[in-house]
Amino acid sequence: MKPNRVAVIDDECIVVSMLTTWLSQKPYLTVVGTAHNGKDGLEMCRKAKPDLVLLDIEMPEMDGLTLAERIINEVPGTRIIILSSHCDPYHVYEISRLKIHGYVEKTCSLETLERTICNVLNGEESFSEGYVSVKQSQLRRADAFHKILTPREISILMMIADGLSDEEISAQLAITPNTVATHRRNLRSKIEAHNDRDLINYARQWGLISLDTSSPPTLLVPPRNP
Repeated sequence: MKPNRVAVIDDECIVVSMLTTWLSQKPYLTVVGTAHNGKDGLEMCRKAKPDLVLLDIEMPEMDGLTLAERIINEVPGTRIIILSSHCDPYHVYEISRLKIHGYVEKTCSLETLERTICNVLNGEESFSEGYVSVKQSQLRRADAFHKILTPREISILMMIADGLSDEEISAQLAITPNTVATHRRNLRSKIEAHNDRDLINYARQWGLISLDTSSPPTLLVPPRNP
């Protein structure tokens, strides 16, 4: 029986090197490619057509969620496990929306990772306890962000949290500044925010921006708009 073909995509060189060494020791796996950014990762997957990809979320030139969607669409049959430190409501929601096959935190044991890999290669879905907890608790709340905000509003909220002005947002989204201002008013009304600080705190609460309060907000990847 041929070993399963696996690829590793992560911007941390040490992580890629260690994972590659560990994976290569498994007789049922063979490493067919690695990459350190999303753009190179997509090209590698197109050529190597791995059975499984271990994929980080935060990467240069194309984030992991965007890359996962491209792989699902362009390299059918490839299964994906997200290996990341992000287990907040936004990322759990996006991973679920994209129908990604597995998720484990980078703090997990190698035994947990191996069990996840085996489950996914056997055609199952496999997610960490933390992921399942967020999905079953926070994302089921009636006031969960994806239930009360539209994809456009989520995108604009993330841009507001990143410090963009109405004019800058309008240029990126190809809409008028007045339309952005209207969305901003609607956002404040829906989440009962009195100012932009309240909007930023809300975005942090749901994982739409970095939870690291010691640094400025970090814009994540907005959802696609219809």
